[in-house]
Amino acid sequence: RISYKERKRLRDGISSTFLPGPYVGDVKEKIILRAWKALLIYEKSNPQKMAAEDLKVRVKFTYEQCLSFLPFYPEIWFEGSIWYGELGDKQQEGKMLKRGIAMNPQNIMLTFALAEKHESDGKIQDAKQIYEDMCENQPSPLAFIHYMRFARRSESVAAARAVFKQARKSTEGCSWHVFCDAALREYRINKDAGVARNVFEKGLEHYGTEVSYILNYLDFLIALNDDNNTRVVFEKVLAEDNGLDSSQALQIWNRFVDFEYSRGNLSSISKVEKRRAALYPELKSNDGLAQLACRYRCWDMWPCDDKMLQLWELPDEGVEGVAKSRSSGGGPKDIEREPEGKKLVEPAIEPKRVVPLPPIPHVIQDLLHQLPSGPIPNAPNADEVLNMIHAMIIPPRFYKPPSTMAIGRSGFIPGTSMGGPGKRGREDEDMKTNPGGDVFRQRQKQRYANITD
Repeated sequence: RISYKERKRLRDGISSTFLPGPYVGDVKEKIILRAWKALLIYEKSNPQKMAAEDLKVRVKFTYEQCLSFLPFYPEIWFEGSIWYGELGDKQQEGKMLKRGIAMNPQNIMLTFALAEKHESDGKIQDAKQIYEDMCENQPSPLAFIHYMRFARRSESVAAARAVFKQARKSTEGCSWHVFCDAALREYRINKDAGVARNVFEKGLEHYGTEVSYILNYLDFLIALNDDNNTRVVFEKVLAEDNGLDSSQALQIWNRFVDFEYSRGNLSSISKVEKRRAALYPELKSNDGLAQLACRYRCWDMWPCDDKMLQLWELPDEGVEGVAKSRSSGGGPKDIEREPEGKKLVEPAIEPKRVVPLPPIPHVIQDLLHQLPSGPIPNAPNADEVLNMIHAMIIPPRFYKPPSTMAIGRSGFIPGTSMGGPGKRGREDEDMKTNPGGDVFRQRQKQRYANITD
């Protein structure tokens, strides 16, 4: 009964009016996908303690129901194949991926998953055929890169180079990524730095304006400790006839300066800094102490504090290593600047921090209403205000007679019998005979009555 209620609750969260279609990112689609995945997880948990075969039938039925609603969601196809693989059913695992590829031909993730399955099962030719079909029917740099990697690890170096040659002839499947991946594979896996450099040089002829490719090539040469050829490549790509625009060339210049900081002498450092300053005079890092700070920084360590960097605005100039060196290790953190054309907005005061003022007593309110309004020059004098105060009747809750007072000129202390048979002495006698009475209040009432009469 508990399983029935839980299953009913999960199924009630799935809309039966949802029409299958490609995923477009709507909130409703995300809700339905989460609902189906929650139901699948619940069924896999075997809440009714079924036998293995019965559980397999039930989960398979749930998957088929889900795929009838969501046939264009590769995630469900992939999770279904993983579930079959965990059960040891290799045949159903492959069928699930093939059905998913048929329903989602433009999604190459399931194609990669199927090729990986064949490779792990030892079916190298089947995996190779999948890569061949993908590179022929859906050519892309990513497809050729993974085909080269597959050929290198499953066949030979010559096979990977043959795929690279095939990729170079493809108009849609070749980009600087293919050249960079092939060159780095030659260096890191085949241990052949000469071939790797030749591949980089060949790619530089076609992608000489791709900053990412140039930086990868420079990193490769720097790793080889080939300082002379590194400087040659810097000069080659920074030549005026190379075609780099100003922003692209600035990234290369920053890398050139950083290279000289770590490899060059003071003379070469000064020359490169002056050449960059001549082309980009607006850079803050060209000025005096800011230039010295850039010269003597190392990774995330700077010879100055955050306030100085904020003053120089160094992170905004794309100085190499500044953006990625901002960490909690020891260097300055990311500096947040105010966007142009916008003003800083003062933070709002939280309501819990606002202390409410106490209410004004009614007696004070009455006094304020009686006072004449207007500018300060027309304010009443002190005598008028005192007369109004004397004429007011102060409720007892706002009046607390003092227990002691300063001794007057006559030496009389209120509240004692030293006053003799005078007025205060009579009031003391009245208070003794009538303890519940309030002489001050009675006197105020009598005064108010005389004024009104």
